[in-house]
Amino acid sequence: MNTQHFHEWLAFFLTYANPGDVLIMDNLNVHRNPSVLKRLHQNGIKVRFLPTYSSCFVSPLDNSLFHALKSGLRGKEFGSWAEKTVGVCEVWDRIPERMVVRFWMKCGFFGDELEIPHQN
Repeated sequence: MNTQHFHEWLAFFLTYANPGDVLIMDNLNVHRNPSVLKRLHQNGIKVRFLPTYSSCFVSPLDNSLFHALKSGLRGKEFGSWAEKTVGVCEVWDRIPERMVVRFWMKCGFFGDELEIPHQN
């Protein structure tokens, strides 16, 4: 992944994102690129970074949240980054916000910043 590829992905991400959304990323250099952070900030996206060497903390995400995401994508074929991004966003949109917040809180991340949405 390089900055150009990430900006291509970011263009698609921003079509689905809303001001105030939180994007949580690892510490890959491209994620901390000033042009990337500026673009996210200009679009009202809050950025949070995972702590370095945090894999032991995020295993509940791997076993639950990302499992749900991967299950929704299993068996689908995508011809381009754009198609893959749309597919991921469509699956992501089916995961209830309440569930996502609980997964992050279970991992101990951002609990003081996230509110659990009320069920409708």
